[in-house]
Amino acid sequence: MARPRSGSTGLVKAVHFPIAVLVVSSVIASLVAFLLSLSLLLLALLVTGQLTWATLLLLPLLVCLQGALALGLGLIAASLQTVLRDTLPVLQMLFMVWFYMTPIIYPLSYVPSRFVMLWQWNPVTPLVSAYRAVLLEGRLVPAGDLWQSCVWVIVFLAMGGWMFSRLAPTFADSV
Repeated sequence: MARPRSGSTGLVKAVHFPIAVLVVSSVIASLVAFLLSLSLLLLALLVTGQLTWATLLLLPLLVCLQGALALGLGLIAASLQTVLRDTLPVLQMLFMVWFYMTPIIYPLSYVPSRFVMLWQWNPVTPLVSAYRAVLLEGRLVPAGDLWQSCVWVIVFLAMGGWMFSRLAPTFADSV
């Protein structure tokens, strides 16, 4: 069954617009909001005397890793949503499950020992653990956690870039 075409298909095909900019701008907007929230947290830690200055040097690296991971995931999600309609509810459900399987609102030590390995395979767990170590515990992040985060970022960026570039020629037909 053919998809109904909207009246803007010709316009989308005629204008040479780098559509990856839409994903990048969304990630940048989210990072700006995150940085504002982070600055409020840093202010609160400073006021309460719990801020450890030595570990703050890792924050730019963690923010860059987070942004690159978000970009990779954004490219994957944009590719899927454009080619396969109605994936948004499924992605929302998956991201909600992923959120609760990430030690954000609880430390990893709360996870039962038989499930810890599953949580450690979560690509965001080392990043969240690194933020927790730097901001709340005032300690440096183990190098293994940073390397694990870097590997996940590379995997998601490569997969997202590949999917996006492969499916981008079909995006205008899907509009």
